[in-house]
Amino acid sequence: MWNAFLRWNHKTTEAGNNHLNQLLQNKLKACREKIDSKAGAGPLEDFESLQEDLKEVITLMKEFKEERRASSKLFAFWDDYGTMVEILLQFIKAERTGNWKAHLSAAVAMMPH
Repeated sequence: MWNAFLRWNHKTTEAGNNHLNQLLQNKLKACREKIDSKAGAGPLEDFESLQEDLKEVITLMKEFKEERRASSKLFAFWDDYGTMVEILLQFIKAERTGNWKAHLSAAVAMMPH
């Protein structure tokens, strides 16, 4: 899906592919360096900072998925399938680790399906 997303982004923006790749590489490198040097506030805070920095990419990915889902039933099927498998894996992990909050979260996420 990532390769299709990059191709779509490259078609919709003039220098999108290079911009996204460079943005991701820079942000991930900075996050890894903070974690490795323990200079950051902590792994969770570093991850949240990375997530905040990558809002542009997340927004573009949502736009890509919406566009592709509207134009292809097969894409919509596989996107839904991947989401359901991810929820199932989260549920299994919650069950095996005895994490009640994760169990409830996964159960709630399963309800629409």
